[in-house]
Amino acid sequence: MRRATLASIGGNVLEYFDFIMYAHFAREIGSTFFPPGVRFSQTTAALAAFGLTCCARPVGAWILGGYADRKGRLRSLRVSIVIMTTATFVLATVPGYARIGLLAPAVIMLARFCQGLSMGGEFGSATAFLIESRPAHATRAASWQAIGQILASLGALAVTFGLRQVLPAGASDETGFRIAFGIGTLLGILALLARMGAEPTPPRGPAARGMPAPPADARFCLRVVTVGSMVALGAGITYFGLAMLAYAQSELHVPADIPLYASVISVVGQLAFTPLRWRLANRFDRTGRIVPSLAGCGLVAVLSLCAACAVGRHPGLVLVLPLGLNLLGLSYFAPLDGQMGLVFPAAQRGRGLAIGYACGVVLFGTLLPFLIGWLSGGVPVVRSWVRNCSRGWLFWC
Repeated sequence: MRRATLASIGGNVLEYFDFIMYAHFAREIGSTFFPPGVRFSQTTAALAAFGLTCCARPVGAWILGGYADRKGRLRSLRVSIVIMTTATFVLATVPGYARIGLLAPAVIMLARFCQGLSMGGEFGSATAFLIESRPAHATRAASWQAIGQILASLGALAVTFGLRQVLPAGASDETGFRIAFGIGTLLGILALLARMGAEPTPPRGPAARGMPAPPADARFCLRVVTVGSMVALGAGITYFGLAMLAYAQSELHVPADIPLYASVISVVGQLAFTPLRWRLANRFDRTGRIVPSLAGCGLVAVLSLCAACAVGRHPGLVLVLPLGLNLLGLSYFAPLDGQMGLVFPAAQRGRGLAIGYACGVVLFGTLLPFLIGWLSGGVPVVRSWVRNCSRGWLFWC
């Protein structure tokens, strides 16, 4: 089980590590790979490339998720980690705009698109692999996905802090993110080795009888919509945390170290509640009751609305709200990955879970990078409109 867990969460760890590193170094990536003097800032262009990653997710979910249903979860996981690691390596090594001109942004956009393809198939295949490795404890097994994301966040913050301490002032403009994505490449290689040594789960459903998976009918589409709705709240809070930290720096003029420390406290706090997360997941495995999950979802929604009203009077709340919302909604988030996986029958789990998860992430992940870029210094008129309209909207997410 340990080997299956490591093989499953390795790609998710790399995905979140890449996600945080790219968001943190967006300004440096923009100034390195994108031309100056364009209408939008270089940071906004870099975040647009990040949005391209989100747009590619549903395509990768359809392709790699279907491959997982036909050929097995582990084969799909190996393909996705190879693509993901290669795209990360490109970001760490490709020359900047000053050396190769417009070829630099073209290569970066292609790499981010490939990254999105691999990420699209990663979650569905990995979660299905975890669930099918321990069918009697499916939700507990799938909860390792969220724990892997927390560990990746902690590792990314540690790398960020370490680079700030080690590199001299000004040296991190380009060197910092290249070192960070070099570390990400090593993580991808380790994840690939773990997957090469893992034992595949036995085929299930029509695949076990050599038959193709059932077609995507109306029931399949309804399940995809259900999963997308389930993941939207978690994705919204994740992007909300990043958006609020950028907002604290650009609008509240908080020193750069304060959001970093707030992120560390948020991640460590979530990690400290891992035993409670497991207990809640085990309870769902025993009872199958969704009432606690619904109560947690409602609590987070109500508190988000209250926070939207309070942040104007107490702007420092933006630094503690991500942790608070994650902990107060733990009864919803703890069994979430397993619940989403169990929505689909085994024959459609790889593709269905991947598409639903990808669409839920895209719903919040495609728009918010532009909002963050505008909040940080995009077009003045649009930035003013976004600043005023998005304060409440971001909390609603």
